[in-house]
Amino acid sequence: MVYLLRESRHLGVALGLDSLKLTSIDSDVRNVTDFMILKAQGLFGLPRDLRWLYSIINPFVIQNMKPHQFILLSRTGALATGEFEEVSWHKREKEDTLGLLGIEVEHGDPIQEGQDRGTFKTIGDEQHSNIIASYINGEGGMGILAKKYDVSSATIHSHIHAHNNELVSEGVCSMCERVSSEYSHREANRT
Repeated sequence: MVYLLRESRHLGVALGLDSLKLTSIDSDVRNVTDFMILKAQGLFGLPRDLRWLYSIINPFVIQNMKPHQFILLSRTGALATGEFEEVSWHKREKEDTLGLLGIEVEHGDPIQEGQDRGTFKTIGDEQHSNIIASYINGEGGMGILAKKYDVSSATIHSHIHAHNNELVSEGVCSMCERVSSEYSHREANRT
């Protein structure tokens, strides 16, 4: 990385690093730094090799600078203090950026798809919720639904019982809930 930094300078490439602690950046990287921007140092203060700044700038000022204030050090030893105005596009605290951009985040578990396992097929969330809806709406018994969904009547039976058991234990059928079925909170009984 140090070699890359040294050579990239000749091509006009610059690297910007942000660190809460100056000494957490390797000294070889710090040695090829052209400019260093210091913000409020807080309780811990400046590292040993920058303590000479305390003879120029009051330590209390360095410790308690406001968010818009900074100290700039250059490779040549030039020193500057400054302030910058907040840019118009800067995110503000508690600002709803997703809402401003019209981004809606969906929460929930991913929908499980049925799988073909060679000798048999599993039932995914969508097909499970369709079976439950058909059963509740009285579209037929387990044999008729088995033909309709091309599965065995034992599969229909097990999914109806799994749906009802999960309602008793959890209060909601997770398979139906993942696909936002209106029957996710309703017991599967024939009407």
